[in-house]
Amino acid sequence: MKPDGFLAAAAADLAIYAAGVLPAFEPAPHILRLIELFEAIERGEIKRLLVSAPPQHGKTSAAMAFMAWALGRQPTRRIVYGTYSDERAADVGRPLRELLKDPRHKAIFPACRVDETSAAATRFGTTAGGNFFAVGRGSGVTGRSADLLIVDDAIKDAAEAFSPTIRKSVIDWFATSLVTRLQPGAPVVCVATRWHQADLIGVLETEHRGEGWTVVNWPAIAEENDPLGRAVGEPLWSRYSREELASRRAILGSAQFVSLYQGRPAAGEGRVFRREWWSWYREAPAFSRVIQAWDTAFKTGTESDYSACVTIGETATGFYVLSAWRGRVEFPELKRRVVELAHEFKPAAVVVEDKASGQSLLQELQRETSLPVLAIKAEGDKVLRASVVTPTIEAGRVFLPEGAAWLDGFVEELSAFPAAVHDDLVDAFVHGMTYLRAPGPGENVFAYYEQHLVERGADGVLRPRDSRRSGAPAEAKKAEPAGAPDVSGPGAEPAIAPDAPEASVPEQKKEPRPTRADFERAGMLRRRLW
Repeated sequence: MKPDGFLAAAAADLAIYAAGVLPAFEPAPHILRLIELFEAIERGEIKRLLVSAPPQHGKTSAAMAFMAWALGRQPTRRIVYGTYSDERAADVGRPLRELLKDPRHKAIFPACRVDETSAAATRFGTTAGGNFFAVGRGSGVTGRSADLLIVDDAIKDAAEAFSPTIRKSVIDWFATSLVTRLQPGAPVVCVATRWHQADLIGVLETEHRGEGWTVVNWPAIAEENDPLGRAVGEPLWSRYSREELASRRAILGSAQFVSLYQGRPAAGEGRVFRREWWSWYREAPAFSRVIQAWDTAFKTGTESDYSACVTIGETATGFYVLSAWRGRVEFPELKRRVVELAHEFKPAAVVVEDKASGQSLLQELQRETSLPVLAIKAEGDKVLRASVVTPTIEAGRVFLPEGAAWLDGFVEELSAFPAAVHDDLVDAFVHGMTYLRAPGPGENVFAYYEQHLVERGADGVLRPRDSRRSGAPAEAKKAEPAGAPDVSGPGAEPAIAPDAPEASVPEQKKEPRPTRADFERAGMLRRRLW
């Protein structure tokens, strides 16, 4: 090909351009496919693109070639590039700036010249009026406009990915800082290695489907129906052999490998609720009680949390999930929904987490309705709270209705927890199960008597604690009624005078005095438990 012919071809074809100006460019199949997608963006055929690929598989180099090519084709273009840190932004901006100064680039695009008066690594312009602006996560782009937005690896590592605070900050930064700078019709590209179901790609794919995202994932090891047509088991790039990938799987563990290298976070199961633990029912039995548990949120934006309600029925042998509702609603609609669901299921208790978004709901429901509303405090880590109820599920004592319309969403969210995009149904379910499994009056009485008023003899029988054997002060002995029968034998009735005077015991040693009814309850409890 003659030089002029090559220059014209490179200006029109991104793959030829990349091969001509990047000495290390390797036209692997997935890189060529990514280039095709970038060219579709340039032609206006794609406006929103999500690409996930394994780490160190060339996606950033391809994105850099695309930005240089796009600026060369249109030197007035304004590009905003976002990544996880300012340092990383400079690591990409610096070689991009030098690429635009390269004689090969200048030969292909003679009208594209770097303006030397504004040539910092993360922000530089062209003499034609275009510019490149690179920012780390959280940095603002106020005063900038974007004809093209590229977000490349907004999350740095696993520690960031599993921090709900950082994941939320990524979503907020993208939605409120970056997207707001877009010119009408400007395309958006997000490329990343997947760390978590609720990372930026996960949220955009699930919560923003209506925006027309083209979604591409290239696993490091080909699976069934591979998007590149590879045979099952074939590596994505020849640089990474099957042996190398197997070694990385052994180091990372299967769950982490499937997330990072296969692009499927929380593959199949989470760490807390497993699918095979659930039991199933077709017809609901009679219940000793039904309760509803709520996790609340009042905002309706697409990035907001949901409000969720789970209805659970209790029997002597298990717990039955009767309904699971989730929705983004404003406060008045949320109140109406609470009342509607309560009228439908007639719960013995409506449990609402006493947090910022639930306090006003609790107050208004208690003031305006006759519903049995109860406030609960959710203490500690979510995973720890959820783990407390998992033994009941694993034991086969929690039943789900076959064929319910809400069933798939409920099981999917709980199965993916704690890596799911949302955990509102998880919270509501855990609130409900925690309330139902709280110790009842009998168990509390038993604990009290074990600690304070009774002792277990060598034969295993509970008896009143003998103050003379427990080291009580001498004054306490005088309070013992004269002629009290021996209660050491099994089943013997203690004769306790209700009106007997109390002993003069120092305040710190004084304990509640048992009555006949107390010991009758203790005896009933003993017979029930032993």
